[in-house]
Amino acid sequence: MKRLRSKSMIVFLCVVLLGSTFTTQFPASAQQAAPQHSIEEEHFHHGKPSSLPAQVSAPAWSKAWDRAGKPNRTIREGHPSQVNMNGDYLENIDEVVLRGIEENKYPGAVAMVVKDGRIVKHEAYGKASVYKNETEVLPEEEQLAMEKDTIFDLASLTKIVTSIATMQLAEEGHICLDDSLAAYIPEFGILGKEEITIKQLLTHTSGLAASHPLDNYDTEEEMLEALYTLELQYEPGKTMVYSDLSMILLGLLVEEVSGESLDHYIYNHITSPLGMDDTMFNPSEEYLPRIAPTEHSPWSGREMVWGTVHDEKAYAMDGIAGHAGLFSTAEDFAILSQMILNGGRYGNVRILEPETVSLMLTNHMTDETDLGQGLGFNLNRGWFMDGLSSPVAAGHTGFTGTSFVVDPVNDTIVIFFTNRVHPTRYGPSINPERQDVVQHAARALPVRPAAGQKAWFSGNGRDKNHTLTLPVTLEENSELTFKTWFDIANDIPRDFGYLEISMDEGESWELLEGELYARHTTNEHDGVFTGSTGWQWVDAAYDLGDYEGDALVRFHYETDASANGRGWYIDRVSVKGDNGYVFKDGPNPDPESWQAEGWELSGD
Repeated sequence: MKRLRSKSMIVFLCVVLLGSTFTTQFPASAQQAAPQHSIEEEHFHHGKPSSLPAQVSAPAWSKAWDRAGKPNRTIREGHPSQVNMNGDYLENIDEVVLRGIEENKYPGAVAMVVKDGRIVKHEAYGKASVYKNETEVLPEEEQLAMEKDTIFDLASLTKIVTSIATMQLAEEGHICLDDSLAAYIPEFGILGKEEITIKQLLTHTSGLAASHPLDNYDTEEEMLEALYTLELQYEPGKTMVYSDLSMILLGLLVEEVSGESLDHYIYNHITSPLGMDDTMFNPSEEYLPRIAPTEHSPWSGREMVWGTVHDEKAYAMDGIAGHAGLFSTAEDFAILSQMILNGGRYGNVRILEPETVSLMLTNHMTDETDLGQGLGFNLNRGWFMDGLSSPVAAGHTGFTGTSFVVDPVNDTIVIFFTNRVHPTRYGPSINPERQDVVQHAARALPVRPAAGQKAWFSGNGRDKNHTLTLPVTLEENSELTFKTWFDIANDIPRDFGYLEISMDEGESWELLEGELYARHTTNEHDGVFTGSTGWQWVDAAYDLGDYEGDALVRFHYETDASANGRGWYIDRVSVKGDNGYVFKDGPNPDPESWQAEGWELSGD
């Protein structure tokens, strides 16, 4: 099929982008018992909004996915120093991944970090194949080592590729995102589903259930009938339910509109042009020695699943479905991710127009949660994006143990592939490892002090309670000023920084109120820090006029047991009264003036 590139056919000219308001509901568990179906867990909560309005973080957020004119980078080997990263922090990824192996969370893994197109970390760990069945270990000589080019069952990362295929058809003018699915598949347009749009399928707001046991049917005709006669669970466009069914339907749409089977379409228009030679549905037997097995699944008529798709619904659909079925390597998926960072092109190939990439990575959620959903892509999901999570960070996870994060602010990609379901899906959660791999990659991206060589850094991590305290004698009409950089739990406000004062030697504390200044904007502030400054330093000022005498001023950083942001930095602190400065840190803070517990002076 000829790829048309007329600007008049770009998708945003025929799509309705605004006007949807919906809530979020998700399956209760990621690790459902077989033979129930494989689907990722999502957690949505609401809480305190970010300390700074979204517009204050511009340009980091507002222009992040405006990729027109960005460098056309291709993946190649590199060194952290070539892209201004600290390689020591990247080496910490090894300890994290090996911890998961030691705790029997997965037999092996591949981790990759790419910055500005340079592969700065690419390692394989452990074994790809260990078990004959759920309890029996293979002889040592039959086990397979994990290699950098091991091929993984991507599971729901397939959804990303299906979404790209859908958007290509929209670019060409074959579909519009506000068209109903029933306009192309009339059999679907019954039982209240007549007006479900393609956009609603892409954003998981179609009103359909999360899943349905399509593998319970004997023939393709019965399976399709079951799919088309599904009843609505929610009002379309109002509630977000992460749904395999939506992506299955999009896969059928691609086939119907293009006239090609989904596997042929994706090969012809995405993976082959990109040179993703190790990405495919239904890999042939020659690839078996390179494929990581998944689960012992006797209920599916198979023993150890190896080289066929793990997902039950996709297996029932002959291994080719819009929600699952693709196999790939970390390096191949890095190429796809870099194509997105490049604004839809890679080398001499254009897969999407820059405007389409921007539209896909725009948050189409309009309810009060800080979490986002693009067209197929997850946005701002701290539970696996951790220190790179932001309103514009994109990625996805797969039930088999795969995940990737794309950060447009720092042009960084983090890929973490495991086969955590080998030999069973009932193992412990790998989310701590997902988070820590990304956090070390984020820590390797330096935050330079606002002035001088060092600034105070809170550290980061789970269950932290770090304090930085300044003893100071306040005069009349004192004012506290400093510069700050923070990235504290962008998605769900669950970690916080507090600016506090005590006038009784630390027996009691109260929050200070003041103002934050960023990009010619002044924002009143209640002393509670969360969200992000958008990877930039901002100025802060707090009136201490109500206090006089000996005082303790404290920067208090507190995290919970879940995901983290990149952390909190403080620099150029001063306290000035009527008679001048009573405290003033120079370009390099004096540690003797402070009481630091958990905080450290850092140049990055």
